[in-house]
Amino acid sequence: MKGSGLPHVNEVSWVRVSRGHAYRDGGVAYKLLIDGIEVGNVRDRRQLDIEVTPGRHRTQMRVWRRKRSPEVDFDIAPGGTAILECGPGGSSLAGLTDAILTPDRYISLRLVESGRPRGEVPN
Repeated sequence: MKGSGLPHVNEVSWVRVSRGHAYRDGGVAYKLLIDGIEVGNVRDRRQLDIEVTPGRHRTQMRVWRRKRSPEVDFDIAPGGTAILECGPGGSSLAGLTDAILTPDRYISLRLVESGRPRGEVPN
């Protein structure tokens, strides 16, 4: 609606983060950060959809104090949905070692689909 202060439907974009099942961290929620701001949690076998503005965004997952994923950057078009998957960065057996030696890769985060609107054909 024009003048209502609400964004037009095509101006809204989404970030979807899915998390499969794993024994490591199975009972722990991963925190989703978009552009450095915590916006929600993703638990084992769940997904989270977050409304964002179109443009460039940086995502990261964190758990506890230092354990995190590498940052993932992407551009999202108006009306588009960026799809990411997260999970443990290694096996259950390597969890303690990973937490101490590589806390910045403790969680895996990857971009599955960039934020193109539905029906748009990639180049």
